[in-house]
Amino acid sequence: MRIAATISRLWRNSWYVAIVIGLLYALRLLYSGLGAYSDSYDSGVYLESARMMVRGYAPYGQVFDSQPPLWLPLIYAALRLFGETFLAGQLVTTTAGLITIVAVMLIATQLGSRGGSILAATLVILSPLELQWSRTINADVPSVALAAAGIALAAGYARHGHRGWLAAASAATICSILLKLSGIYALPSLILFAIARWTHAQDISQRQRLRFIALDIIIIFAVFAAITLLSLSSYKFDQVWHQVITFHLAARRVYPSVPLDDRWHTLMRLMIGERLLVLTAPLAGLCMLGGIEGVALFAWPFVTFLGLLNHLPLFDHHLIAIIPALAAAIGVGAGYSCVLYAVFVRWLAAQAHSIRIIGWASCAGAGLVILGAGVRQVCLETSRELSFIRSQALPSPDLRIAELIIEHTRPGEMIITDAQGIAFLAGRDVPPALTDTSFTRIATGYLRPQEVIDQARQYNVRLVLCWTQRFSSMPEVVRWAGKHFPRRIDLGPGRTLYMLE
Repeated sequence: MRIAATISRLWRNSWYVAIVIGLLYALRLLYSGLGAYSDSYDSGVYLESARMMVRGYAPYGQVFDSQPPLWLPLIYAALRLFGETFLAGQLVTTTAGLITIVAVMLIATQLGSRGGSILAATLVILSPLELQWSRTINADVPSVALAAAGIALAAGYARHGHRGWLAAASAATICSILLKLSGIYALPSLILFAIARWTHAQDISQRQRLRFIALDIIIIFAVFAAITLLSLSSYKFDQVWHQVITFHLAARRVYPSVPLDDRWHTLMRLMIGERLLVLTAPLAGLCMLGGIEGVALFAWPFVTFLGLLNHLPLFDHHLIAIIPALAAAIGVGAGYSCVLYAVFVRWLAAQAHSIRIIGWASCAGAGLVILGAGVRQVCLETSRELSFIRSQALPSPDLRIAELIIEHTRPGEMIITDAQGIAFLAGRDVPPALTDTSFTRIATGYLRPQEVIDQARQYNVRLVLCWTQRFSSMPEVVRWAGKHFPRRIDLGPGRTLYMLE
């Protein structure tokens, strides 16, 4: 009896053991080896932009900022707290990655089962893209972390009915949008969870039900309006609109129109590395067996998928928006797979003895194949993630260029470069309007050659580094640099360092 009781207790506690093991492994993946230089272009832009905020320059008015108004202040706060290092920025995204894992587990636990929550968390932890971008400074991971937290709170509201949960879910969702516009993909799901709360309510009339739903929607948008206005209070609205909204609309026009089937193939090509997600994706649709709450959850990955399908241009970091959404739906859907199994068992019971034998044998064989494929893929993804972390510790050729910049300039002197991460690594400032010199900004006309030259003159620039081919698309700037900076060091095809004597 004691042995049986011990086994029963261990089985009941196995879920908590699995949670602890999973989170410890996630902590190892996310936080080990942080602080190394990252050659991600966006990382350099955000760090250098935040550094110029530390110097007293304002976003939108002086520092070009194409992201919503909460993103750069978040990186600015990290630099203030942890110093002007890559580690400071990386801590923002790694912590957001951990929040995402916890939020996905909570969603799956509330709407599905404990086993489904472990599956959902595993899919996020072992996602190659999730790991890569959780260790890289970008707005996508913190945005989706808040979206996941919002969905977890909304699911709790649908189950427990406390309007404080709805207000918190609304706050998390709007903050997600104010970090990255793709956070809006979670909004339909939030509204559906509010509707689900009153669909379950008993002993109320239809009119009361509609009134309560209307009140909840008013609360959602009131919270949205309050936080949005508060976040915009320090900026001029026209500047934010021009750089966050109009800029992205202009960027879409720069790129040629792409047929739907080509966009589909692009999305599938980017998803191909997410093998575990692809393998388990059919389970996501089963979450809708949970009624309106299941539909509310499924709306999150579905709307995100449609948004990504319409995104132009589409890069791999944009897929961060769909990974937790799909993982949560898969985790909940896995709990409803028993419904299909029960239907299969009832059908098989009505068949002849020989067919039942074949059916059970086929079912067992398919289960073993799926289990074996899943275990094999988990092992492969684990090995790949550990290899990825080790590769980040390798020295970058950018370090040598940073040393050259340090050697030929002094602290406080400004430089111009199309690789802002190198400027940040070297501890050098850039003119505030040139913290972002992206191809898209150049192609849309949001950055013109004369503006680069004028900024160089205004801030008495001492050095120009052409490193990422972005300045090569502005030949006027290259000619000006060659004329006004007599000393030149060729660093390879299209890479040149221009300096004063």
